Amino acid sequence: MPVATTLTVPVTEVKKNDIVNEGVVTKVRTLDVNVELTLATGKVQRVRKDNVMNITRNVPTREEKRANIVEQRDLSVAAIKSNAAAWVAKGDSAIRAELADCKNLRYTLEWNVEDWLKQLHMLDLFGYLHDWFEKGTIGDRPATDLEIVLAFLKQNERNMLQWTPTRSTSPVHSMSGTAEFLARREIVDGLGRYEFAAVTWAVKRLAEFDAGEVDA
Repeated sequence: MPVATTLTVPVTEVKKNDIVNEGVVTKVRTLDVNVELTLATGKVQRVRKDNVMNITRNVPTREEKRANIVEQRDLSVAAIKSNAAAWVAKGDSAIRAELADCKNLRYTLEWNVEDWLKQLHMLDLFGYLHDWFEKGTIGDRPATDLEIVLAFLKQNERNMLQWTPTRSTSPVHSMSGTAEFLARREIVDGLGRYEFAAVTWAVKRLAEFDAGEVDA
């Protein structure tokens, strides 16, 4: 359970649910020179930004802080796993449907083929990731979902750094090589940015927390 702790903080650091002398803070609004505190009683108090206040705050225990980081990490891993499964379930149906409905095939190919190639590469990449999740392995080595996510992220980042434009006698094959790079970048920095960043942040934060370098 969180521990009620008395603190002296700058008024700019007062948070919702902190307890001040007049009651529980329900809303904090920063103005030009003041901080406006709305209390559970309905009273509104304005305090200059350069002031400090004595407050009582329910501070999580060290064990609770650690558990919160682990929960954030695991929720993001689960989101990545779900996203991979959704891509595999969708497959290339959207591309097939667009091709089936197009009235001018040449025009459609001219304008959409690069994006389709990127989508197909993304489908392949998410397919590999989904396969790792399903088997619970990376190659032949058993792995947790977290280990799978970190390995997948590391592999994509390494391939992005090593990427060079494809030189092929086939222009479409060269375009496909570029599309693969764009697909990897889209996964790491685009549509998956929040989930992958949240996992890497939580892993780093947990290591720092366990080493006593931060207090979460």
